[in-house]
Amino acid sequence: MIQSNLVITTIEQTDFRYPWAFRALGDEMPPRIYVYGNIELLRHTKMVAIIDSRKALNRTLDLADEFENDDYVIVSNLSRGCVAAWGRIIAIVATGLDIVLGNTLCTPILKQGGLLLSEQPPGTKATTSHRIACARLQVALANPIVVVQAAMKSPVMRAVDFARKCGKTILACRYETYNGSNDGNKHLLENGIASNVTQNLAPLSENERRLVRLEEAWQKKQREGRAEEQLEWAKHPLSKKMSYAFMAANNIHWEHVGVCPVDDTSIEEDCENYYRWCRHDMSREDWADYQDLIHRQKYYQWQHFIRSSGADYDHDGIFLVLKFKIDRMIDYWRQFSHGMNGDYIRSQMELASRLLQIVLKNGNEGKDMENLPARVNLKNKKRFKVRFCATTFYLGEKQEVRYKKAYCLLFRLLKENILHWWD
Repeated sequence: MIQSNLVITTIEQTDFRYPWAFRALGDEMPPRIYVYGNIELLRHTKMVAIIDSRKALNRTLDLADEFENDDYVIVSNLSRGCVAAWGRIIAIVATGLDIVLGNTLCTPILKQGGLLLSEQPPGTKATTSHRIACARLQVALANPIVVVQAAMKSPVMRAVDFARKCGKTILACRYETYNGSNDGNKHLLENGIASNVTQNLAPLSENERRLVRLEEAWQKKQREGRAEEQLEWAKHPLSKKMSYAFMAANNIHWEHVGVCPVDDTSIEEDCENYYRWCRHDMSREDWADYQDLIHRQKYYQWQHFIRSSGADYDHDGIFLVLKFKIDRMIDYWRQFSHGMNGDYIRSQMELASRLLQIVLKNGNEGKDMENLPARVNLKNKKRFKVRFCATTFYLGEKQEVRYKKAYCLLFRLLKENILHWWD
C-alpha cells in the first residue's frame, strides 16, 4: 500500500529544492515539477539513467549490483527491470502523478524510499511529446547514461542525441549478436558514441574507493552549506531584488563581516585553510592520488573515443574537438549570462568558433565552392605566416591569406582568453 501521509508536491523554479540540473536546460527547463515520495533523492550526487531496459530484464539485473555497490541512484521510467533491481529509484513519468499512483510498480518504488517525478500537472495523459520530454529530464538529471537495449529507429536514439549535446557520458551494453531490437547499441559502440558499460564498471582499488568516498563527503558538505545559505538568503531584504544565483555568480558578499581581531588567526593558518579547501579537505598525498585517478579515467575515455572513431586526429580532429568544446561553453554562457562579463565572454567564444570554422574549411566556409564568402585584404598578408596546404577546391591567393589570418587570430584569441573561458 502507498503511504497515506504522502502528497503530490509542486516544486517551482524559485524553490531551493528545484534540481540545478534542470536549470541547465535553459529554455527547455520545466517551469515546475511534481514529485511524490522521497524528495531528498533529488540532492544525491551520483545518479545513473537506465534507458529502455524493458526488453532486457536479465541484462538490467546483471548491471544492478555493480551500480548499487557504488551508491548510485537510478533515474528511469516505470521499468520493471529497474524496479526489480534497485533500491532507490527516481521514476520520471510522462503523465500526471495521480494517474500512475495506481500502477503496481509504484508501490515497491515508494516502499524502498524512491521518488516519482513528472513535469505534467495531475490529470494529464501521456502523449508522444510528453514521452520525449520525459527522456530529456532523465538525461539532464543523471550522468552516466546507460543504454541497455535500443533499436536503431527507437526514441532512445533521440535521447542519446540529447545526451551528446549535454556532454553526458554514454554507456551501452555489447551483445554477441545484433538484430533489429539492439542494432542501436551496435551503432553507438562502433561509432565511438558510447563506451562498453562492462569496461567502465571495472572495480577500483580499496584506496581509490576511499578517495572517491572522501570526495563525495566533501561535495555533500558543500551542498548542505549552499542549501543553508539559500535559506538564509531568502530571509534577506535584498533577496526580493536579486536572486541567489546572481549573488553567488558575481561573488557578492551580503553577510555582515565584522573586524577580525589581530590575534584571532594568523595569515599562515588562513592560507592553510584555503589550500585545504582547494584540496576538498584531503591531504596533499590523497589529493594528488585522486587527481591521478581522475586524469586516468579521462585518458581512457579519450583513448576509447579516438580508437573507436577511426579518424585522423593529427590536425583537423584536434580543431573539431576544440570547436565542439567551445560551442558547448557558448551554450553554457548563454544560459548563465548573468555572470560578470558574461555577454562579452560569450561573444569572444563565438568569434573563436567562427575562426575555427574558417580554418576547418581551409579559408572557404561558404556554400559556394568557387567564390569566397567575404572580401580579403591582401595588403597586410605578410604579417600572417602559416603553412597552408589546400585539401579542397583551391581559389588562389585570397583563400590562402584568409586561412592564414583566421589561423593566427584564432591562436592569439585563445592565448589571451582560454584560461578565463575554462575557469
